[in-house]
Amino acid sequence: MSSLVLDRPTEPFGWYTVNPYPRPFPPLLTPPPLPSLLPDLPSPPRAPTAVSQTYLLSQHIIPAAYPRVAPVTTTPLEPAPAPDAGREERMKVNGRRADAIVSAQRAHGEALTPLGAGDTRVHWTCVNRYVNRGPGAGRGMGVTLLLAHGTGLPKETWEPTLQHLFADPGAQIDEVWALDAVQHGDSALLNKNVLSETFDWIDNARDILNFVVHYLPAIARSDPLPLHLPRVPAAEAARRETDGIPTRTLVSIGHSFGGACSFAAVVNYPALFSALVLVDPIILRATPGYDRWPHRRAAALQTLQRRAHWPSASAARAALAASRFYRTWHPAVLDAYLEHGLYPANGGGVALKTTPAQEAAVFAEGYLPLEAYEQLDRLDARVALLWVLPGPGEDGLDGLEGLRARVWRRTENTAHVRLAGAGHSIPQEHPGELARELKSFLQQKYGKTDKPRL
Repeated sequence: MSSLVLDRPTEPFGWYTVNPYPRPFPPLLTPPPLPSLLPDLPSPPRAPTAVSQTYLLSQHIIPAAYPRVAPVTTTPLEPAPAPDAGREERMKVNGRRADAIVSAQRAHGEALTPLGAGDTRVHWTCVNRYVNRGPGAGRGMGVTLLLAHGTGLPKETWEPTLQHLFADPGAQIDEVWALDAVQHGDSALLNKNVLSETFDWIDNARDILNFVVHYLPAIARSDPLPLHLPRVPAAEAARRETDGIPTRTLVSIGHSFGGACSFAAVVNYPALFSALVLVDPIILRATPGYDRWPHRRAAALQTLQRRAHWPSASAARAALAASRFYRTWHPAVLDAYLEHGLYPANGGGVALKTTPAQEAAVFAEGYLPLEAYEQLDRLDARVALLWVLPGPGEDGLDGLEGLRARVWRRTENTAHVRLAGAGHSIPQEHPGELARELKSFLQQKYGKTDKPRL
């Protein structure tokens, strides 16, 4: 697989503002007192060496960003079609469900919901930690990676990429943290009674920041951490927002939906981050006359048509392995998805942790990707930016010229690479090649002797 680059455009590429967007970034408020009985992990605990002998895995839970920007859905969503419903009936029912999801999403976006008018129920975020216990670990000489997944994918689908990184003793990574969005993976199981069919991607960006500002330990040490990470003191959290974490060199990495949300976090709180890696993020330009909502509805409908339950784990594996979408995935990623994206259903068999309705709600969001495009040239020049993009023939909705314009909208301290033969699902299809590009970027920027940015 070869790496390719895009020439810088010689002419400006047209776009128009999405004002009154970009919105002011909603602050993180203190959640109400938590219950005395805190939730446990919804899935069986994993062995510390499940991913690597050098990087120990631990699993954690934190309250999600509070309050939510997205409101509570007041009208219950029509139930999914019966399993034995015919194709025409499924299309009719899911068409109505897609209409309801997109209509609620559009109403939320156009209402400019103020902070405090959204959902005030406590949500939870499940987090994986991978900490280096090798020689020299814990001295703060390496970097900390923060991973945000794409739509429909549990955080564990990053692990094949991490295994390639961890196998390199020169990677100089102290610690990695991977988060499940509130309706994904184990977070979805903890939040199943409070999830709404209206979702705002800015809440996922706030969840990323909530973790960094309020729960990320100041120093990467291999000492065990509690299941429920303690909230840092308010004074320290306030300092982090303005001055960053001087004992950390934090690199945010996001794919697809997670890429757009990672960008929103970094552009609004740049002091926290040293670098940002965007793996084919959903960042789109607004163009005159472009109506995004038919595209959002089509994506929501396609997602609602997905199967969500199988009689057994082996049946799920056979079905997904034969799927045109999943059969292009690297086997290790498909294994991770099957192990961590499904759970034993109450009525028997296995089901998706992220329901099709919740995934459709994510696809129906139409604003933050446009806001992110408008803000690309506002990213603090001190934050290094790397784009990891699909190869030729996979240029996205804007085509080649739009892709070139997006990559070059931020011109300082930026680089990009195209992976020949790769499509949008880079972490799922090419974890080894992605790890290679990440390793190259980290070594070029930090080498083996750089200390954290102060």
